[in-house]
Amino acid sequence: MSNEKNYIDIVKSDKNDSTATLYLRSKGRDNNNKKSLKIKVSCELFRKHFNHSEQRFKSQMPSYKMLNDAIQRAYEEVDNHDGEIKSIPKDSKSFIKYWEKLIKNGENHGTNLKHSTVLKKLKLFLKSNGKDDLKFNEITACEQLTNAFINHRLKGYYVRC
Repeated sequence: MSNEKNYIDIVKSDKNDSTATLYLRSKGRDNNNKKSLKIKVSCELFRKHFNHSEQRFKSQMPSYKMLNDAIQRAYEEVDNHDGEIKSIPKDSKSFIKYWEKLIKNGENHGTNLKHSTVLKKLKLFLKSNGKDDLKFNEITACEQLTNAFINHRLKGYYVRC
């Protein structure tokens, strides 16, 4: 990350819209990324109240504390990223139990049905190999997937146990 410059920017989804979405942009030597903060602000208020040198909103901006907190969290998320995928547990928790819990708590019936089908096939595969369970520490991510996590910071897809 040391070769990257991070800054806040706005992106309009429609040229006729007077609001835009806040993004944290990272410009590196090899790549450029942007991460949406999922916050819409008025373009006029952004121009008027955003301090570019400090990368924060001025106190005259309505709800500036909430906006600055969101910006701070985004910066911390990027700063804490050290090239390691920490979200895949290294211990021996059961992946099967985790997946069953995920299906049980899922709200979309169609998605739960698809997950149940794939889980059933995984259990049959494990049984054919003489195993009853699959632990997180037995799962190895392929190199391409690991690189996708590192290079594109796909945090929304991390596994939480």
